[in-house]
Amino acid sequence: MLLRRDQTRKMLALIHEAREIGPGLEQKLHLVAGIQRIIGAAMTTFAALRDIGHPRRRRIEGEVSTPPSDRNVRTMIDALRSNSNISDGLQAMSRRLRFTPMVTARRRELLPDNHWYRSESFNVLHRVCGFDDHVYSFRSLGAGRVVALALRRSVGDRPYGDEEQNLLELFHEELVRLEPKQRSDGAGPRLAPREQDVLQGLLRGASEKEVAFELNLSRHTVHSYAKSIYSAYGVSSRAELLVRCLASLGRADDPNVGRHVSTGS
Repeated sequence: MLLRRDQTRKMLALIHEAREIGPGLEQKLHLVAGIQRIIGAAMTTFAALRDIGHPRRRRIEGEVSTPPSDRNVRTMIDALRSNSNISDGLQAMSRRLRFTPMVTARRRELLPDNHWYRSESFNVLHRVCGFDDHVYSFRSLGAGRVVALALRRSVGDRPYGDEEQNLLELFHEELVRLEPKQRSDGAGPRLAPREQDVLQGLLRGASEKEVAFELNLSRHTVHSYAKSIYSAYGVSSRAELLVRCLASLGRADDPNVGRHVSTGS
């Protein structure tokens, strides 16, 4: 995973600052302003949405954007709230979320230039508001609900690249750790979506190299996730991890133990 070290340090510092602030609107405003500054955007939105793939049914359940007082920012949010066809990219993200719990993608992956620059979304809405390229990161909550991050750059700015996309994905993974824990009954710890993917690979018996290949990640990134998983479960080896996860079998509220985990023999 290609990442700039200086941006990664700033992002992790931002997460630490947000943890010190604590849950609430102030924390969300701090996160949105911070990631906009680090990655570079003219508008950043952090929202809870429902039915993103259906313009007529789509709803905003909560939203924080920056800069909040900018007229063009509010025009974009009003377009999203009014169930208009703000972007075909939302439908594309909805389709991808059928196969994975979290998707981070640049506009050019979702909508090629020849589609985007002829679209109503760009010519009637985005260009009028001064926005163009964007990068999304959506995480499924189930029942048609998603947590969404959207960063948009101004018309004329350079498009988003791999480094910005990878940093936004890592940032979204870290946001999961800021969510208040909902249980204290000894069930498995809360893991970010990518950590869950790595955990499932490890529990299948795959090596870190094999997991990296399956998930299209670097071995270094998978090793970092594995260390984080061991720390979350309070173990120091894969054998201990397996025992701990097997102990959670039968607990329906542990989201990290998949149906394919076998007790062996």
